[in-house]
Amino acid sequence: MSKIVLIATSEKMAQYGYEIKNKLHNPDEFEILVGSMDKAVAIARSLKVSEVDVIISRGTTANMIAKAKIGIPIIEIPVSDEEIVRVINAAKEITGKDKPVVGYIGFNRTYEDVRVFLEAIDIKIHKYEVRSEREIRETLKRIKNSVDVIIGGSSTYTAAGEMGLKCILLETSQVSINNTLKNARELQRAIKHEKKELAEKNIIINSVRDIIISVDAAGNIVMFNTSAENATGYKAKDVLSKCTYKIFDFIDKDIIDLALSDDDSISGRIVELNGKKFAMNLYPITTKKDKFGVVITMQGVEELQSIEATVRKGLYPKGNTAKYNFKDILGQSKEIKETIQIGKSFANMKSNVLIIGETGTGKELFAQSIHNASERRNGPFIAVNCGAIPKELMESELFGYVEGSFSGARKGGKIGLFELAHNGTIFLDEISELDNSGQVRLLRVIQESQVRRIGGASVIPINVRIIAASNTNLNKMVKTNAFRKDLFYRLNVLILNIPALRNRNGDISYLTECFIDKYNKVFNKKFKMLPEALDEMEKFAWDGNVRQLENFCERIVAITNKDLIDRATIRRQIHDSFYFLEDSGSDGLTMESYGETVRNENANQKILLGGKTICCSDIANLLKTYNGNKSRVAKELQISRTTLLKYIKLLNLDA
Repeated sequence: MSKIVLIATSEKMAQYGYEIKNKLHNPDEFEILVGSMDKAVAIARSLKVSEVDVIISRGTTANMIAKAKIGIPIIEIPVSDEEIVRVINAAKEITGKDKPVVGYIGFNRTYEDVRVFLEAIDIKIHKYEVRSEREIRETLKRIKNSVDVIIGGSSTYTAAGEMGLKCILLETSQVSINNTLKNARELQRAIKHEKKELAEKNIIINSVRDIIISVDAAGNIVMFNTSAENATGYKAKDVLSKCTYKIFDFIDKDIIDLALSDDDSISGRIVELNGKKFAMNLYPITTKKDKFGVVITMQGVEELQSIEATVRKGLYPKGNTAKYNFKDILGQSKEIKETIQIGKSFANMKSNVLIIGETGTGKELFAQSIHNASERRNGPFIAVNCGAIPKELMESELFGYVEGSFSGARKGGKIGLFELAHNGTIFLDEISELDNSGQVRLLRVIQESQVRRIGGASVIPINVRIIAASNTNLNKMVKTNAFRKDLFYRLNVLILNIPALRNRNGDISYLTECFIDKYNKVFNKKFKMLPEALDEMEKFAWDGNVRQLENFCERIVAITNKDLIDRATIRRQIHDSFYFLEDSGSDGLTMESYGETVRNENANQKILLGGKTICCSDIANLLKTYNGNKSRVAKELQISRTTLLKYIKLLNLDA
């Protein structure tokens, strides 16, 4: 929102300004700041040119701001006749003389207004122009014995008072400020109108990026725009009125004559100019009787392709950008560093990539990183979860359809995801979920680099790199005929095998600390992991890999109230989060083995149970006392039987 700013040279002037501001319909459009001379200049410099249309100030301060050339127009508040008469009367009263000798310290223009009045009544006035606070004090020292009274602004008035000199403050009235504000508003309106016109012209000029050359019926150039200058290297002044055939070999007389004779436009002629290909269009300027000439427009083929890619991305509002890079992949282990290095080498290649990894290892993170490190980084990144799309909709989503191709088809048809990924990357996650029909269509797209929409008669060429991902063994699926062998070999060109978290030496502790720091900031906490807690984290399998680990760390920070997270906290939260998980067959520590470790290592460890702390061995003793009657034990511990069963399972007390 643009505004007018009053830089008041005194608190009283500011008060007048606020009284005016409070009566305005839009008070936020009028701002009052206080400062004089050097301070006022500093204030003016701090204002944003884009937010302030006009500055209002007075006297020397206004002059100093104007000379500072800050890029914002400034209007000086004039001295009114009423204010001058008041000063004259005050000068007579303070000196006791009808014709005192007056010293004026300030801006020359204000001096002239005061001088005319004083000389008219035969009062002598001496002018002393100053440019800073320091000059005011020096001037006062120099003239204190040669004048009866001093007239000046707030800075002069303050300095004179400190030196014991008679001084009259040349104040600005509310009327003067209000009148100046009206003038500022008129200037503001003119500035806004000028800005609007300039913005409109700039939009028009900048949006017309085509080369435009207009020729008359004889082939002489009558218009030659800036884009034409940039593309050809010729200036308009050098080619206007000259015959286009003699200057440019990509425009010949025959095509001009053809456009004029047919009285119809000619589109899509491919021509070459300075090593670049352009699409040329010709539009005849004719009436029924006369043929005036032809307007020729040209656009770079590469630019057209870029616009096409932008349009394709805009047609599909989600999943068309990649935001992650290799630097976003966390880990210090040798295993993950080697995987990152392989991924970087794949980015520089053009072949399709197959990413293999368990759930939660970061397959899409690697896919986005490969895309952003490749020459396709400026193209779209389309992520498709093949497992989330119903099989009956898979083909229409991937390849699109034409209007009326099936019942319920969208009017106008729909562009497919492969078309949207043109000149970019398509990431097919859970590729193993594609049914046989989808696999056949995908194979054809890979082989022919073109798609045919469902119900369509024409093919659409595409330039897409495929990155596929799977958390299952595709090779085994091929052997059982669950996945096509020919498609597997098409995808299985560059293989990136992401290691499971449990196989990344030291990364569990490293990532834990990273995630704890991350969620400390989210929840505004300052938790730290004790070494024993990190050791406990390393014991668990983390079958859900990095995703599972991060979610667990978020839970820890969200619900824990200790400053230091210890082993017991980790064990309790692992139990509460994952006790129901079955053995996944992984090489890491499962819940069963985890519970056994807890039981063996901490038979006398105190744990929180039903709001009370008891020793693990006490549970075993109670079970023995009541001959395994869990209901009796639960009643003794004053907890539910379900809670007791959870801990019995965790601690393997039934064994």
